[in-house]
Amino acid sequence: MAYTLISERNMSNGFQEILYYANEVTMGWMANMILIGVFVITLMGIYNSKRDFIMAIAISGFFTFIIALLFWIADFISGITLAFVVVVAIVCFALTFIGHRNLG
Repeated sequence: MAYTLISERNMSNGFQEILYYANEVTMGWMANMILIGVFVITLMGIYNSKRDFIMAIAISGFFTFIIALLFWIADFISGITLAFVVVVAIVCFALTFIGHRNLG
């Protein structure tokens, strides 16, 4: 399968065309890796500042959901990826109730 070259794309649409091209060449994995990176960077940043892992995982799950929703509206990710991110966000939010209840 031959990939389309970036010179064959209409670059007058702006920077988003470069992202769509990169996502097309990587068969959709670029958007997924961006979401994983957002989750991990947010998780580590909040954990290092507050030293509360339960709160950090809840905030990073919610923040990743917001970014994934914007990606889905821009047609950068599929509905399956959005559904997976929603499930992860729900699990992260549920951990706040389970974790803080067990801690005291």
